[in-house]
Formats: sequence, structure tokens, C-alpha cells
Amino acid sequence: MGSLYPEPVHVIVKGDSAITSVADLAGRRVSVGPVGSASRGTALRVLEAHGLNEKSFRQVLDLPLNEALVGLRQKEVDAVIQVIGAPADSVRDALTDVPLRLVPLSERAVATLAASKGGYFAYTIPKGAYATQKQDVRTIATAALLLVGSDLGEAEIGALTRYVFGQARDFAARGSVQGTKVSAANARLGLSIPQDVAASRALDTLAKPDTAPSAAPSAAPVQPGAAPAK
Repeated sequence: MGSLYPEPVHVIVKGDSAITSVADLAGRRVSVGPVGSASRGTALRVLEAHGLNEKSFRQVLDLPLNEALVGLRQKEVDAVIQVIGAPADSVRDALTDVPLRLVPLSERAVATLAASKGGYFAYTIPKGAYATQKQDVRTIATAALLLVGSDLGEAEIGALTRYVFGQARDFAARGSVQGTKVSAANARLGLSIPQDVAASRALDTLAKPDTAPSAAPSAAPVQPGAAPAK
């Protein structure tokens, strides 16, 4: 039906780490996520775009995010790569125990991945997204997608699309930071599968100022390569 919000790649190291680039990960212990996970697949593509593969590292770990962050704190892991919405609660929680830092991707790697048509797009995690983050961080993102089964009719799909992207502006009030980025303007960002025709028509209607719902203000569009609006 559409894109809900960006899920950027986080390359996380301890605040006092000597690692300042993805290339610096060579020879280190890097957690890329559980085998079979989408996040792991993207992490390995990010490393490949920087000229690295699994043989480049001292150890490649298959830890879930929370376990990887514990390993980072206990000096058993040197870096964690994770695809997750920003700011991520798990990362913010980890900051209460130890200073962490985000490592940017190289411009060349971002351009290569964005051009691969794999659902990736350039993205910037804005400074201040995390308490210790003092500057913007260049990375890539995928989109969290809202999918629909083939058993729903056009009227149902259209109504659901209009509700999610046009009227349901109370996500933030319910505690969802990512919900502030859900909007008709962002709904086609990073689509990696075909969009339902009924959903596309509904989004076209919502994009018209004279027909957009007035129940609540719409979220500003997230531009690829730019920091999301707050």
C-alpha cells in the first residue's frame, strides 16, 4: 500500500572507539544480525559497497540487536550494524549505560547502494537524534512498508490508505516517534514492490490540498538524503 517511514542503517561503535569510517571495521569484531534477517542482508551489502566481505573481519557475529549492544558495552563487539527506525529505543536505552557513536557511510557506498534499485535510498540521521550525536550522519535507508493481501477489494484498500496516510495523525500521541513520518507525501519513498492501484489513487487524492483531510496537520515529506522533519 505504501511506505510508512524510513529505516536507516546504523553503524554503531563506542564513543571512545578509534573507528571513524566503515573501512576501519576491517580486522574488527562486527555484529551484522541473525542469519536470515533482512537487516543482516543489508549490512553485508553495506560492507561490500565499502570493499569488505566476511573474510575482512576478525569475527562476524550473528547477534540480535540487544545482545549486540550488550557485547559492545562489554568490549566483546567492536561495531554493530543494524537497520532500524531512528531514533531507535533500544539504542537510546543503551546510551544510558555507555556513550555510543554512529559511523557514517562513504559517499561512494551510498551512491552505489542507492543506484542498485534494491529499495535503498540516501538518508541522513540528523544530529540530536541520539543524545550523544553531535552531527548529521550520512547513511542509506530502506522503507518500512504497509502491505496488503490479495483478498482485499479496491474499496477496502482505498479506505485503509486514506485512514493511515491521511487521517491517523495520532501516532505520536500514542508514543510512536516513527509515526510522525507517516504521510501521503512519504508514502512512495523507497518502494521495492509494486504499489496497489487503489492505494495509489487514494494517495493521489490525499496529495491534493483541497481534498486532503483537515482533522490534523500532515507530516512534512522526508526527502531522500535529507534529515526527516521533526
